[in-house]
Amino acid sequence: MARKKHPTLGLALSGGGARGLAHLGFLKVLEREGIRVDYLSGTSMGSVIATAYARGMPLDEMEREIVNNTTTRNMIRLVSITPPTRGLVEAGKLRAILSRFIPETTRFEDLRIPTAICATDLIRSQPVTLNQGLVLPAVMASCAVPGIFPSVEMPPMRLVDGGVLNNLPVDLAQELGAQCVIAIDVQADTEDSAPHEEHFVGGNLPFHMPGALRDIVWSSTMMIARITQMQLERTRPALYLRAPVPVDVSMFLGFQRAREIIAAGEVLAENALPRIRALLDK
Repeated sequence: MARKKHPTLGLALSGGGARGLAHLGFLKVLEREGIRVDYLSGTSMGSVIATAYARGMPLDEMEREIVNNTTTRNMIRLVSITPPTRGLVEAGKLRAILSRFIPETTRFEDLRIPTAICATDLIRSQPVTLNQGLVLPAVMASCAVPGIFPSVEMPPMRLVDGGVLNNLPVDLAQELGAQCVIAIDVQADTEDSAPHEEHFVGGNLPFHMPGALRDIVWSSTMMIARITQMQLERTRPALYLRAPVPVDVSMFLGFQRAREIIAAGEVLAENALPRIRALLDK
């Protein structure tokens, strides 16, 4: 009897700062269960996890690097002490951290799993798909949250965070060839969350965040959530999953809770396994 052929599986990993570490936990369960990922797409933190995994970085090694290098003290060291030009974080410091996961010479053509990531072009005001050439500059562009991380110049484009226009790139995974796309959303549910002053924006910060900055961050979060909802109506994944990351985990300085966030991704995958297997057995 001929062996049943499963549909090709793609994962779309959303952005979300520290909350995106849940993607690592999700991948840990899939790998343990022997579920093969054929295509990957990602935005911002989702692009970091996607490309590191696609190049073959062991998940336990990835977790050790994250836990060891993302303490609150180390994250604060990223902040530039000079007046910012296009971001509070120096590009060189960000590059040094990301190169632990994606070596400087890695190219998209070298990845073991076909991967595409999303950035936003400020010049043409549109999302950009990055899936060729060097991976590290592309990931830096996808992670370049305006005002926090510097934009990346790729003439004629000036690129920033893909989450501005496409935070959950289901379409990119489909374009790569995935027949079945599972979308993992790590952003907080802005409609169900408590007032942002009490939770999501800076609840864990070791310093006071001005109210105006809190409002800017939460407004951006709401806009990203609404845009994502509209995109999901237009480009539907086979399965949409929202990671159960606690709402009080800050997207910028929640890294000190890395183990907890990764565990939330594992819980998500464990609970979704019956639905995932049903999709692949169709």
